[in-house]
Amino acid sequence: MIRSSGAFALLTMSAVWLGGSIARSADMVPAPTKQELVSLPSMATEEERQLDTPSVRQRHRWVWDSLLALRYNPRGAIARVRAGYRMQLWDRPGVLYEQSFASLKGAVDLTPAYARVGGVLELQPLAALRLWARYDYVSSFGDFSYTQSFTDPRADHSDTTVQRESDRDYATKGGQVTLAALLQLKFGPIAARTQFEAAHGWLDIHAGDRVFYDGYFDTLFPNGGWGAVSETDLLYLHDSGFKLMLRYSYSHVFYRSRDYALQPEQQPNSPTHRLGPALLYTFFEDRPGAAYDAPTVAFLSQWWIGHRYRTGADSDPALPFMLLVFMQRGDLL
Repeated sequence: MIRSSGAFALLTMSAVWLGGSIARSADMVPAPTKQELVSLPSMATEEERQLDTPSVRQRHRWVWDSLLALRYNPRGAIARVRAGYRMQLWDRPGVLYEQSFASLKGAVDLTPAYARVGGVLELQPLAALRLWARYDYVSSFGDFSYTQSFTDPRADHSDTTVQRESDRDYATKGGQVTLAALLQLKFGPIAARTQFEAAHGWLDIHAGDRVFYDGYFDTLFPNGGWGAVSETDLLYLHDSGFKLMLRYSYSHVFYRSRDYALQPEQQPNSPTHRLGPALLYTFFEDRPGAAYDAPTVAFLSQWWIGHRYRTGADSDPALPFMLLVFMQRGDLL
């Protein structure tokens, strides 16, 4: 095994939510290691240059990754597994090309409230840029306030109301399409990345209802409509294996005129904003081909800067959003 001097795994919050992540892919995906980040050629370490040799690169791989996650404010939990085929695109030396790939994976997300089954197509033409698309079939179990639908975006969907009216929950099914892009760079011990996701989601909701509560966006989502999420990270990578991160999260849903029961009004529920630090630790990291690799634990705490209910209207603004994650990955063959 090799302990990479700057190895790390980042969070990409992408459907880590018990309350429902019908509006986002991600699931969270185990994020790139040090070798998958772009560094200036003159700053590449000897280890990085060795990893660029043809004897280490593997053109065809069958890979897997998984995670377990818990969150608070709002509450949530998820287990996710993905597995599939990954092919390296460019047979060229250099950290910019060594982590270029295309992959196709099956994905399963399971929570106490819903299950998602689908597929993910990823394309990373250069280590600095990743694009992906995901489709999921979604089945809601009718518990934990995952599916509460309303006639209008102006409806009260605070934690207090949603929990008090839990008899409004019902089982249903639907689907989700997510399109995403990630840009990332590394300069010595400092790394920066930004991710954008656009999600199109729909559920079989009650006749006359137009929106449903979505746990990831933490607001009312337009049925058959779109929402977007962006997350920007700044990281410091320490040789000990610990990583410090500052994350800014932004989300927005796009209501249409037909989503309102009466006269449309100005956007009542979004955008939302969060900002706060995270601490990550990767226990070890092997070269590509390891059956079990990069077990990582991470804790994120963010304070709500903008939200209809979480900045004082329904909950204490001093109470942060918190997320605890354990993730790992490896090669099947």
